[in-house]
Amino acid sequence: MNQKRDEAYLNLIQSLLNSPEDEQIALLKQNLELLDDNFARYLREWATQTFAAMESEEAIKFIIPIFSFSNLIQQFPLGSKSSNMEIAIAGYEMALQVFNRDSYAENWAVIQNNLANVYRNRIKFDRGENIERTIECYEAALQVRTRDALPLDWATTQNNLAISYSRRIKFDRGENIEKAIECYQAALQACGSTNSISSLRWFDEDSKHLF
Repeated sequence: MNQKRDEAYLNLIQSLLNSPEDEQIALLKQNLELLDDNFARYLREWATQTFAAMESEEAIKFIIPIFSFSNLIQQFPLGSKSSNMEIAIAGYEMALQVFNRDSYAENWAVIQNNLANVYRNRIKFDRGENIERTIECYEAALQVRTRDALPLDWATTQNNLAISYSRRIKFDRGENIEKAIECYQAALQACGSTNSISSLRWFDEDSKHLF
């Protein structure tokens, strides 16, 4: 890979990690030509190498802005939507290397939920496989987001899981619809009424309550 291109990626990453969100948006607009699939590749490789030399607490401080940037890039309206999704996936996967389920269960579940949302909207690769990955991530989040412990988060994730089952390509269509109905009903029960479903927090609001 071109060394100058990698240096440009590194400079952009460092600038993003040291800037508040409004400045991050400006930086992205100024560097649209760098927001490609190779940026996702570089971010993953660079973060993996960087974390390897860090203690746990230092890695946590380091990963939080990467997570926040992932929230931002997946909703960024400019550049390549496909590449933006790949960059967000790389950032969330790096966050999962630091926030494991055993020590940081709620943060791990939020990351799984946000990662599922990106896979649900992913453009690259096989659509059916992306939906399967979406379902896996939502179901992982539900291991922590239980109805008793986090009822609203549980209902939100059940609702998102229902959408994914309704769009599922693999396996029997009828069974997928039945699973979607079960998840919708579970979400409605947690909300208490059909009118409450509109108040469920979606991933962009969830991201504001992290860490």
